[in-house]
Amino acid sequence: MMNLYCIKDDYISYLRNHDATVAYNKKESRPYIGVILRIGDICYYAPLSSPKAKHKTMQNGKDFRKIAQGKYGAINTLII
Repeated sequence: MMNLYCIKDDYISYLRNHDATVAYNKKESRPYIGVILRIGDICYYAPLSSPKAKHKTMQNGKDFRKIAQGKYGAINTLII
């Protein structure tokens, strides 16, 4: 099952206070495509990122995972 989520602008503003790299919301019209992971009582949102040249040099970590060595983009993890 796949769900698309439209996030409230207020929540994006809140997130941007803690992480300036969070993408602007385009007036609550931007769909977020990714995976929701539940680990214990915490849900994590893992958005898909389009391929970027920098992905080829970045290392996989606990909050970042390349897809096919960055060829198809990456998955970033956020706590929600």
